[in-house]
Amino acid sequence: MKTISSLFLIIAAVGIFVVYTNPQYQNIKVLQSQAADYSKALDQSKTLLAGRDNLQKIYKSIDPASLDKLNKLVPNSVDNVRLVIDINGIAARRGLAPKNIRIDKADSAKTVSTLGPDASGYGSINLSFDVTAPYGTFIDFMKDLESSLRLVDVNSVSFVATDKGDTYDYSVSIRTYWLK
Repeated sequence: MKTISSLFLIIAAVGIFVVYTNPQYQNIKVLQSQAADYSKALDQSKTLLAGRDNLQKIYKSIDPASLDKLNKLVPNSVDNVRLVIDINGIAARRGLAPKNIRIDKADSAKTVSTLGPDASGYGSINLSFDVTAPYGTFIDFMKDLESSLRLVDVNSVSFVATDKGDTYDYSVSIRTYWLK
């Protein structure tokens, strides 16, 4: 009788282990793994928050005049009016007046490429204009355009001689960029 009851208790213990204890133990293993993942994610979020706070501190320490220059270099949005005013101001320093200003809006809507890990892109816009000037003045104007804070690429320059001696009619096409 002792043998049968011992055998019965052993079979019952194995049955309880297989039916109840082992599934609970496996569930605990899964929960421990998830807890470790959550703990790791929490640690990473604390690191990211510390990095963000550090970057905000650095950003706040930047001189506002320098931030204005940076925003002028690559603005956060396309501002056609500001672009035309900037080009007109550069030309006015040399006594020039741009005319027949044309903006290619079709190119402004598409993304040229992406910058950085967050895949935010940048856009570009083409601006064309005509200007009449002597060669030396035009070269000085182009140097001023090159050294301006606004990021521009000169796509093309063409010219036609005029009846006014050393004065030429120049057609200039530039491309400028902004962050999206």
